[in-house]
Amino acid sequence: MFSLSLQVLCLVVDQGKPLPGSMVATIGSFLPHPFSMILVGIARYRMILTDLLEDFAALVFGLGMMYWIKTF
Repeated sequence: MFSLSLQVLCLVVDQGKPLPGSMVATIGSFLPHPFSMILVGIARYRMILTDLLEDFAALVFGLGMMYWIKTF
């Protein structure tokens, strides 16, 4: 949850700046204004969703390991 709040804070603070190393943001820089902002927004929300899913996967793995250790 902490990671998600940090990602949202970065989204608010860096609003309008392109993502470093993002192919979508690079393509979006060549498009007219409304389309470029839409692509950059999609890339940012995709990054947040990816981080959230990785955190969830780590949580499930940790709970599985705790259960596995408890059964021995």
